[in-house]
Amino acid sequence: MARAATASRKPFEIWTIVSIAIFALLAFFLVYPLWCLLKESVVLNGKFSLDAFQRFFSQPTYWGSIINSVKVGLCVMVLSIIIGVPFSYFYTFYTLKGRKFLFIICLLCTPGSCSWATRASSPTCCASWGCIASPSTGMAASCSWRR
Repeated sequence: MARAATASRKPFEIWTIVSIAIFALLAFFLVYPLWCLLKESVVLNGKFSLDAFQRFFSQPTYWGSIINSVKVGLCVMVLSIIIGVPFSYFYTFYTLKGRKFLFIICLLCTPGSCSWATRASSPTCCASWGCIASPSTGMAASCSWRR
């Protein structure tokens, strides 16, 4: 006799809660400040305006900064490709003794994680977080939900 098909439900796992918590933290600390910043940059006296961008891009000093940033980004990209492609080929086709350890080291040594670790250990980082969290000058003061 055939068994009746019942909809089996997965139990609520702890990793689901952890994933939701990480997503909420990401939304609060990354997406929300960027949204406030974007909103403040295009709203002037309650109306949509691109005047701030016009003033920014009309100054030659800022253009030099943007061009230098693009140059640095392109150099880092080319260097990463030159190093990463042969390494990934070697890592994929050859069996290494410390393969898992090497994989973890490669993940930990990404430029983003190293720069955040360096930045987080500096006294400037603590001071800047203090400015962000300040009720008079920080994120809470500039966003409309506080008004």
